[in-house]
Amino acid sequence: MSLDTTHSLALDDIQKILAVGYGEFDHACYFLISELYNVDRARAYFRAITEGMIDAASNKTRAGAEERKATIAFSFNGLQTLLDCPEDDLHRFDTAFREGMSGQHNLRRARILGDTNPGSTRKGWDWGRNNEIQILLILYARTEADSQNLDKTEVPKIEKFAKAVKVEYGYLGEDGKEHFGFRDGIAQPSVEGLRIPRVPESIKPGEFILGYANESGAIDDIPGIPGDDTWGKNGSYLVFRKLEQDVKTFEGLFKGKENPELLKAKMVGRWQDGSPLTLAPEGNERRLEQSNDFNYHKFDQHGYRCPIGAHIRRANPRDSLLKGTRDKSPAAALSNANSHRIIRRGRLYQKGTGEAAKKGLLFVCFNASIEDQFEFIQRQWVNNKKFSKLTNEVDPLIGAGGKFTIQAPYAPKQVDIKELVTTKAGAYFFLPGLCALKQLLKP
Repeated sequence: MSLDTTHSLALDDIQKILAVGYGEFDHACYFLISELYNVDRARAYFRAITEGMIDAASNKTRAGAEERKATIAFSFNGLQTLLDCPEDDLHRFDTAFREGMSGQHNLRRARILGDTNPGSTRKGWDWGRNNEIQILLILYARTEADSQNLDKTEVPKIEKFAKAVKVEYGYLGEDGKEHFGFRDGIAQPSVEGLRIPRVPESIKPGEFILGYANESGAIDDIPGIPGDDTWGKNGSYLVFRKLEQDVKTFEGLFKGKENPELLKAKMVGRWQDGSPLTLAPEGNERRLEQSNDFNYHKFDQHGYRCPIGAHIRRANPRDSLLKGTRDKSPAAALSNANSHRIIRRGRLYQKGTGEAAKKGLLFVCFNASIEDQFEFIQRQWVNNKKFSKLTNEVDPLIGAGGKFTIQAPYAPKQVDIKELVTTKAGAYFFLPGLCALKQLLKP
């Protein structure tokens, strides 16, 4: 394969989820497969799945019945098992991917991700706590019944080659909102060559897809497999986290408080319908509900509109972090922030009904480097107690709790925050291109 330093993407070789996701399907069934005991049967099963898989070049908004609506990714453990090769033969894969998200001796990564927080300790995870997951298969459906039917039809097939399979059900929230009531998925990066036209400034595709130039003009290592040094081109690293949301505790934070809707917005950085505080400080504005075209330095440098530690500002500081770069300009800060972005493809989950229901997010994101993107965001922005000019604070929405500062010209105030989101499972995967997928699964 030749390497392309431009943004001319091989869309017909990229799994569709990277480009636009599967938003036309409200439901999805996630199969987390481990303990492969018959590799030949596994390959045969996934070869059938790959027949007719939709690629990123597809312009169809409603895929036909003959097309396979699927996403397939592999952990490092899974690749080793399918390839029957030693670890050293796969050394060019991302270090974080090779080590895995968890495992008995991986405490450093647990601290980076916040998995040492009281509610997120890996001992109680539903799956993934020992890096045991080998393959992630996502199949999409239009209805909840269809999704559950996929479970019934596919698990017996999977059990013919794997001893263990966990199943999660995900769905798209009404009006695009997550369980805390906020519109989600707005701040996706605009990527050169992909159809995500959110803002005028686009990010180089090499930040998300291997084999292309990134923001610095470099091309990240393309991982190979025995016999093919560029096997990983048109692939991406996939992060999967099961995040449980404590809706009752979240709502309890605002009982008896003055102007609770504003306080909620200050924590998140947007009003519940999506309008960013930086552009709409007085209240939600319908014309701004999907707006992502703004920065902080010129209009909100001191956090008087959107607090410096608000969730969306920590997750993407845009042009506000002037320190840490040679050029102390907002443009340099924005360029630096853009080198740590991720593409998100999460869905909601809910188990049970009423107050006892377990609710949360099946978080999925893509990046060319787990360490420099997803883990960087967690370490330097979300869980950094000294983020920007703050002291002893973490992300108020997905952090471990504590204090949250609301900046104001004369009288900044602090509010107490509890841990609202806990990690219940997780793993790192590699999402190969379609040609690489076929090569991996050949008899």
